[in-house]
Amino acid sequence: MKSSWLILLLFSVLFTWSLTARADSDEGGVATAEKAADKPKDEPAEMTIGSLAPPIDIEHWLSTAGGTVEPFHKLEPGKVYVIEFWATWCMPCVASMPHIAQLQQEYADKGVTIVSVSDEPLETVEGFLEREVMNMGEQAEDEAADAEEEVAKPTYAELTDAYCLTTDPDGSVKDAYFSAAGQNGIPCAFIVGKTGQVEWIGHPMAMDDVLAKVVDDTWDREAFGEEFRASQQLNRMMMTAAMAARQKDYDKVYAVAEELRNLKGSPEVQAQGEAAAARIEGLVLVMMIQNDQDEALKQLPAKFPQLDPEMANQIAWTVVQMHDGGVPMTAELLQLVAKLTEDLVDADSPDANVLDTVAHLQHAAGDLEAAIATQQRAVDSLADGPSDDAIVAYLAELKEEQAAPPADDADADEAATK
Repeated sequence: MKSSWLILLLFSVLFTWSLTARADSDEGGVATAEKAADKPKDEPAEMTIGSLAPPIDIEHWLSTAGGTVEPFHKLEPGKVYVIEFWATWCMPCVASMPHIAQLQQEYADKGVTIVSVSDEPLETVEGFLEREVMNMGEQAEDEAADAEEEVAKPTYAELTDAYCLTTDPDGSVKDAYFSAAGQNGIPCAFIVGKTGQVEWIGHPMAMDDVLAKVVDDTWDREAFGEEFRASQQLNRMMMTAAMAARQKDYDKVYAVAEELRNLKGSPEVQAQGEAAAARIEGLVLVMMIQNDQDEALKQLPAKFPQLDPEMANQIAWTVVQMHDGGVPMTAELLQLVAKLTEDLVDADSPDANVLDTVAHLQHAAGDLEAAIATQQRAVDSLADGPSDDAIVAYLAELKEEQAAPPADDADADEAATK
């Protein structure tokens, strides 16, 4: 299956931070420079697993666990806290609310306090809380069915009254936790243990087992911390590579990729580093092709064959999409990418998808006959496997183009009939 690899690369690597920038915007878009300028100038200290959790300076407390919690600033030793970041526009955040309410009720007598923190204006959150809960989950639906009667849906205000729901428009709590930990998506929960240290960071729907172990003092913070810190390092390196790519500092990009391949940690972390390095190398080639084609002509012969074959084919397909989308490309560049991609083909077991990509590149370069010959090979290679209608259809399209009279002749024929 082919996809828009350029879009995937750019959004997953260059713009990962924009996922959370949306939460910094009242309009639900990416944060503007003006909004960024309103933030405190001093960057918060980096947070990771084992860090001491800072106080929470929350501006508006809309619910307090049924009135059982007084708004607070400092986290008390001996208690467990869940600080969760959410927003009214975030559907996964809203979907997590019934589960969070259930967890607070389950751990109410075990010293656990859950505080959900938005950074939206008070009026926005208050308006959201007036809405009816969209889906209370299977258990609630089953109970309503058993009762054989229509049960009035609660509002989000009623649902979230079970725990502490807040909003902090100046973003100070988000800066101190979420941003300091380098997180880039919500909902995101921080579990703070009895010693005041951050025990875990992740999606609130995945925290049940961890929370139980933190409460029971059986959670292995050090083991999780090692993995988490390696992940933070990986993210920082990805950001460095992305910025270098934007500045056309390709040597630095490749240096970061090499560092990622030598990342220390568990086999899982090392695998993530290897995958990230491959994504970065793919990204820089795509950016060269799009923005610096002279450099691409120099780099592609050496760099393209080093790529994983699947990624190489995806990048080649991105070149097709870029060309079709109007990005100017020389025939020389298109022919080079076509040749390098064709070199990936195993003569004994040709891949129809790769051949299809080559045919598209050859056609884009203006070599219709070569494109037809290559696409015929792609169709022939389907004989021993599942058919692909798109590949077969493209061959027919190419042959139809070949059979059509030249444009000048067609115009003359049309004029003669008038």
